[in-house]
Amino acid sequence: MGRVVEPLPRLKASKRDPASLRIINNAQKTGADSKTNPLRSLNVMSLFEQVRYTCSMGFCDDIKKTYQLFPYACHVTHIDNLSGIIKKGFLLSKKRLDAAGVNYEDISDSGIQDKRSQIIVPGTSRNLHEYVPFFFTYKAPMIAKRQSENENLVYLQVSLDILQRNGVAITDGNATSRKSEVRLFTDLRDLAILDLSILQKSIRYAADDEKKRKKAAEILVPDKLEWGSIERLICFNEAAKTRVLSVLSAFGMTIEVWIKKDWFY
Repeated sequence: MGRVVEPLPRLKASKRDPASLRIINNAQKTGADSKTNPLRSLNVMSLFEQVRYTCSMGFCDDIKKTYQLFPYACHVTHIDNLSGIIKKGFLLSKKRLDAAGVNYEDISDSGIQDKRSQIIVPGTSRNLHEYVPFFFTYKAPMIAKRQSENENLVYLQVSLDILQRNGVAITDGNATSRKSEVRLFTDLRDLAILDLSILQKSIRYAADDEKKRKKAAEILVPDKLEWGSIERLICFNEAAKTRVLSVLSAFGMTIEVWIKKDWFY
């Protein structure tokens, strides 16, 4: 006899927070252990944690009021990686991807990755490979290096609520630079290390190494982030969007997919 799955209790979410509504609706329609649910690898408690994070809209309001900061963070990956991410239900850190033997399209610089493996986040024993990285903004230097692959890239956009998760760290610039500060996030005052004049604008930085460093400021989420936390996907053009929608359709999923050419080079 198969394991009996208890029905999920009714949950409430803010009307201002479509991401939490989507998570709740998906969970109530399919059940936390359904084979059709991309969150099936989560237990019920972690699903509640997910809803808790996405519902705390007051936190993002405080960020916007205090820092006028774009209220989202972005992870960039190859479109061909979407299927694997959805199947697992998570975005995984490089360490976890490698440990699981996952095959994926790596868009990173191998030399940079060697450096990241040696950088320890202060106050922890973890190196950068044990975190899922997100940028505070779009058009980061990494995208400039990959502009010939614009049609293959996709932004995975999440709310800055991820800052509230245990063990999250932030950087004030490229994490591999000796000039950059890496610190565990404890409260909103930590965001004061960011240079908002650079993160909030589409600026020219190719000839300015310091601006380039600051444009690559990161949020580092320990180990993994649930697919259900992704609020929208952003592509370069219609051809890229078609590929993304095809992947989502194969899993019976709906999520906002936008085209924003000005987020690319």
